[in-house]
Order: sequence, then structure tokens, then C-alpha cells
Amino acid sequence: MSAKGFIKAVAGGCHIVVIASPGAAKTAMEGVDPWRHALRIRVGAAAEHGRANDELIRFLSEALSLKTSDVDIVHGDRSRRKVVFVPVPAEDVARMLEVD
Repeated sequence: MSAKGFIKAVAGGCHIVVIASPGAAKTAMEGVDPWRHALRIRVGAAAEHGRANDELIRFLSEALSLKTSDVDIVHGDRSRRKVVFVPVPAEDVARMLEVD
């Protein structure tokens, strides 16, 4: 599946569109949702008091070898559909997340 649908190049890095499913037993990528143009991630934290967002940021920062302070939810912090900024080129993100 093409990364073009959920990774968009922006100044200084890229935006990743994510659909988060909080409350999972373990945080893990489920894959690309081609209909919603988003990366699906099960989040091993409840969606209360920002815990799921914190876990999503931790997971993405680890997957992309970044500091957690480099990963920022720029839209949808109270929604399952989120836009996350990372200071990494889009092509590198696709490769690091092992997405075509």
C-alpha cells in the first residue's frame, strides 16, 4: 500500500495521519487503512487524561528513533484520527515504519 495517502511532506519534516485504537493490550501497528488514508495503531493505554496520546507519541518516537519531544500531535488530540508531526522526511518515515 502506498505511503502517499497517510504521510505528507511539510516544512521541516512530515505529517503522519494515524487512527488510534486506545485500550489495547499492547501498542502495535495494525497497518495502513487505504480507505481512510491513515496508519492504524492499537494503543496500549486508556483514552483518559492524555495517556493514549502519550503512549502513541512514545511508540512513534521509538519506531522512528526520535526523542518524544520531537513528536507532536498537531491535530485530533481528542479524536481517534490524529495528525502527528515528525521532523523526518516522508520517504524516511515510510522506510522506518516499513510501509511501501
